[in-house]
Amino acid sequence: VVGPHMVDVNGKLYTAKHILISVGGRPFMPDIPGIEHAIDSDAALDLPSKPGKIAIVGGGYIALEFAGIFNGLKSEVHVFIRQKKVLRGFDDE
Repeated sequence: VVGPHMVDVNGKLYTAKHILISVGGRPFMPDIPGIEHAIDSDAALDLPSKPGKIAIVGGGYIALEFAGIFNGLKSEVHVFIRQKKVLRGFDDE
């Protein structure tokens, strides 16, 4: 970003009223006992069938998107978070 409405991409300047930089996210698998029984969000997309129950660890947007997906598939969904609220860092609206 070279200014409030300009970004430089490999020497080419782009301008816009609003610029959104989305760097993506990567699944994080903590080194804890039993982690070998867990899957990440990439593997969740490759499940051969929908789970009857699923525990989702994390309160970020990807975790909550998957909670919504599995809820829509009629799986019993449980979300576990460390913090006091989900989507920390996002607007309260």
